[in-house]
Amino acid sequence: MWPWGHLAVGYLCYSLLARATDRRVSAFAVVAVAVGTQFPDLIDKPLAWTVAVLPNGRSLAHSLLTAAVVGVVLVTIARAVDARDESRQLGADGGTTPMRPTAVHLAGAFVLGYGTHLLSDGLHPLLDGEFAALAYLGWPLLPAIQYGGPKSFVGHFASIELTPLLALQFLLVGVSLLVWKADGRPGLSVAKRTLSRQRDG
Repeated sequence: MWPWGHLAVGYLCYSLLARATDRRVSAFAVVAVAVGTQFPDLIDKPLAWTVAVLPNGRSLAHSLLTAAVVGVVLVTIARAVDARDESRQLGADGGTTPMRPTAVHLAGAFVLGYGTHLLSDGLHPLLDGEFAALAYLGWPLLPAIQYGGPKSFVGHFASIELTPLLALQFLLVGVSLLVWKADGRPGLSVAKRTLSRQRDG
């Protein structure tokens, strides 16, 4: 799946979960989800295609083993951060409701985005019944898959073809944009402030 497809799937899953649990869609959590949806490719593809440390673009960060470790570490750190912030807050003002989501909420949003990436990458082989193509989920316990095609970012994008799966991804992007607008365009103000600070700095 392409980056925009991963982003769309991740956002739709987060928005659906937020609605199901009566939570407000958080701008900061949306950013965390977005980063999580791209994280596996940002790790594996440069390390495989640019410096050839990994066997292919779906190995280390695409493994469920790595995802589990990353998730446990992030949530553990987030709980410690929340506990520290809670103790400081109680000491300062007797406890007020924070405006930003908790660190655990942000960690969970990242893990959600990460998980949707792994699952959506497996959608095509799963529908085709090519279960051996899901071996990346068990790397390095399962051998690395030998993929054909270009092994560079430029070559990868140059080889793009309009397929039913690609059309589905564009459809998901359109739906996710509509849902994002209905949610109040969360994350847009955060992105604007970040860009403004970089421009001013």
